[in-house]
Amino acid sequence: MICRFLLVQLTTLTSSLMSRSTSTLEITTDPCPMDYTCPSCACSLKKEPPGFQPLSGQRRWLPLKTSMACSRCNTRVELNVHPIEKKTRFLELGMFCLLILLSTWEHSMSFVWIALLWGGLSEIGLALWSRLYLSDWKRYVPARPDEPAFAKPDSFNT
Repeated sequence: MICRFLLVQLTTLTSSLMSRSTSTLEITTDPCPMDYTCPSCACSLKKEPPGFQPLSGQRRWLPLKTSMACSRCNTRVELNVHPIEKKTRFLELGMFCLLILLSTWEHSMSFVWIALLWGGLSEIGLALWSRLYLSDWKRYVPARPDEPAFAKPDSFNT
């Protein structure tokens, strides 16, 4: 019954996408048209993702706090996650855990299959949504200024 519901939802989604005119829907060959440029040097970070470097005041080997840095200009950048992406990931993880708990409670493998189907369909839906609506969303933004690594609260400064 749930599979039939999901199948109906998927077919209505695809039919609504197909009914849109091609003038409003941009068709690109890029699988993810999001803007992956570095905010400082404007190079594309899609094929060479930023690396990690320790913050100031941290040791070089196994630092406690790190930040992402552009692979070309070595400036600090942060990942800019869309709020809907955050909420969707949170709901996806919560529903997945709930279905796995139900499967252990009921001793049934059907909840495991439903959880796997839920995870796959939600990822496909999020990828489709990001392809259609996040074409001008910047994935990387300039990092905030450095904070001291071990800042003490004001009560300890006396």
